Amino acid sequence: MSAAQLLEKRTHQVPGKLLISEYFFEVPLDHENPQHGTLKLFARSAERFEKPVDSSKPDIEQLPWCGPGMGCKAPQNYGWTDKALSKGYQVLFLDQRGTGLSSTITAQTLAKQGGPEEQAHYLRHFLADSIVLTVSGMSVKLAERNRAYYGKYTEDVQRVKNIVHYLQTKDVKLPSDGTLSIARFRELGIHFGFHGHIDVVHDTILRMASDLDNFGYFTRPTLRQFEGLLPFDTAPLYALLNELIYLQGNNVSNWSADRVMKEHPEFMNLSTSHDDDPIYFTGEMIYPSMFTTHSELRPLAPIASILSQMSDWPTLYDETQLANNTVPVYASAYMDDMYVSFDFALATAKKIRGCKYFVTNTMYHDAVSHAGRSEELFNQLFQLRDDCLD
Repeated sequence: MSAAQLLEKRTHQVPGKLLISEYFFEVPLDHENPQHGTLKLFARSAERFEKPVDSSKPDIEQLPWCGPGMGCKAPQNYGWTDKALSKGYQVLFLDQRGTGLSSTITAQTLAKQGGPEEQAHYLRHFLADSIVLTVSGMSVKLAERNRAYYGKYTEDVQRVKNIVHYLQTKDVKLPSDGTLSIARFRELGIHFGFHGHIDVVHDTILRMASDLDNFGYFTRPTLRQFEGLLPFDTAPLYALLNELIYLQGNNVSNWSADRVMKEHPEFMNLSTSHDDDPIYFTGEMIYPSMFTTHSELRPLAPIASILSQMSDWPTLYDETQLANNTVPVYASAYMDDMYVSFDFALATAKKIRGCKYFVTNTMYHDAVSHAGRSEELFNQLFQLRDDCLD
């Protein structure tokens, strides 16, 4: 595998006694065939700013952080950065290829690769073959989170039905030229797996319902707020590769989430009758309709269709190597994670020799980046590192 070539490095001090370095470096597009072109990647590192510098200090261990599916924020904007630095680490924040400043994928940049077939094959080089879970398992958690939402905000059962009824009769355009369809409205459920985001969805529903009550349509500020809650226009790679990262061998995705949803009647219910069951939101899954309602995804629809039928994927894990692992691994598993199957997460952890993991039902998927949870999480992980088991 070819080594990355450093192109540029700039270092600056920022408040909080942090020294932030910004890196641009070059890597092969295809590590197996480095002659097939390169990508320009971006990363930031964070370390303690010390004055005077102690040049005798030994090398510091690096703690890498990236993704998933989107670029990283600046290191000082993560609540756990200070905790990691206090434990003697230097933290490296890498924008995954195709995200952030790392050869960003958009409809416009992707078009440079040629037609839909060429673009689809180009995108195969942007996969991180490291995640395995099932869509059907996620539907159970998503149903639970829908019930939790409506259990907390019972008044939103009818509000959501009123909004869906309006969308059944109106063609609503969003400020970015997207379409507010029923399917896109239900995508708000992607937030149900984050700390406090049930409340974020409620705030949006309240605003949309208020607009309909007062004006009979959605105002521009409301549409802006709605649009800002869904990331796909600014992170199209997330939509294009969401299902592909689960594949290996000769499997095809064939719009798996769309097929599985049709097997769950609770997600097919769109009745706005007062007496019928609540209308459920969908989650982080990707559906064909998204490539018609999101303006940035529309020109990518042919590429998405091609990718959904592609096979011959690489093996995700070398289980023999994992069983012989010698690198210390400390992990967290969330019993109520809406995005990752808890059972599969534990099964995967048990395949890694020497992996210690912290299990909790008091945190959700975003605990590592949540301002109120990250310190508690890292305390638990460092306790796994620093302590021993009987």
